[in-house]
Amino acid sequence: MDLLNSGGINPKPLLVCSGGTSSRCAAHDHWTLDLRSRFKKLIVEPEKNKIQIGGGVLMGELIEELAKYNQSFPIGLSGITGVGYILTGGISPLSRSEGLAIEKVIELSGVWGNGEEFSIKKPNSSSPQNQKNIWRALTSAAPYLAIITGLSLQTQKIPEITVIQSRVNDQQLLMLIKEAEAWPDIASLQWAWGEEIEVYIVISNKDMTSVSLIKELTMLMKGFSGLKQTNLTGLYNCPPFPNKKRANSNSNKENHSEVLGLIGPEWKSNCKEIISEITYSMRNRPNLSCHIAAQQLGGITNIKTKDTNSFIYSGAMWKPWITASWPADDKYTKQRSIDWLEKFWSRLEPYCPGIHLAQMHPHLDWHKKEIEKTFKEWLPALKELKASHDPMGNMPSL
Repeated sequence: MDLLNSGGINPKPLLVCSGGTSSRCAAHDHWTLDLRSRFKKLIVEPEKNKIQIGGGVLMGELIEELAKYNQSFPIGLSGITGVGYILTGGISPLSRSEGLAIEKVIELSGVWGNGEEFSIKKPNSSSPQNQKNIWRALTSAAPYLAIITGLSLQTQKIPEITVIQSRVNDQQLLMLIKEAEAWPDIASLQWAWGEEIEVYIVISNKDMTSVSLIKELTMLMKGFSGLKQTNLTGLYNCPPFPNKKRANSNSNKENHSEVLGLIGPEWKSNCKEIISEITYSMRNRPNLSCHIAAQQLGGITNIKTKDTNSFIYSGAMWKPWITASWPADDKYTKQRSIDWLEKFWSRLEPYCPGIHLAQMHPHLDWHKKEIEKTFKEWLPALKELKASHDPMGNMPSL
């Protein structure tokens, strides 16, 4: 806090590590604050459907602890993400039926970029407008304003789910995307396109609707390569996605990467053209580790109380993310891979015009564009709050 107050963070911004997936938690000559060693609090209050966690808790640790109490929380596809997953929105395979992770936050504490400590509870309809604005800013834009050291989260009874996995070709993927846009809220489609195309369907077994859908998919996907069905209690111990062993089979080197998350509405009649654009870009990738994946939204994420958080794309259906990857210290392939990502982005932008900024890129040329597309009309108010609570720009820029 003294360093933040005194302006001793130099060069800026301060980099914060809360998990294990961000490319920008450490950089040459920059300060890094690693929350994972000292901010590991996990206090479950099952009778209140609540858990208090520290800013260094990984999502895998969160649901492992909750499982002991028959409780759950909608984490994403990886257990090694930290609270940054929640604070940037929190898209889960269960989001269509359970909502975004950020909507489950009921209290936040931490330190503003100017070094001042704070603790704030989720406002209600009668709360002062300033409190509502601060809460909205901290939910989905916190990494630009503050260091979050603690959260209280609403939990729920652990769900029974079914996971259906398969390897598919481009036409089978096209068919499943079209089908998925008409699915009930209990089901979501995830897919990853690297050396192979993998699909990962998650279904909440809430009622007979799930039984009918599973039977329908079993018939629809009959004969698909590697088709597998797994019944589970919650997201804890879910099969890995994508298959890391196959994804890394062509390289024994350490890879670095940059990830850009796009977001947009239903693809409907554009599906065929979008698959063609993806096919073209994947055929021209500079490195075998470059890939694209996607998660399905919609469902109850389309129902949002106006202006309650900074995740503005409540009407979205698809979140594809493009990963540019290269062998460590290979500057030539790095530049080619980032150029490839930008070209890929331009091809998909007409169909997914928004950005879900789960990873920040203040070091890249397109940072300004991605910030504008992430927050749109809410950005000027965010900048005013940043000028008040982080005037020296200790946190990443807006």
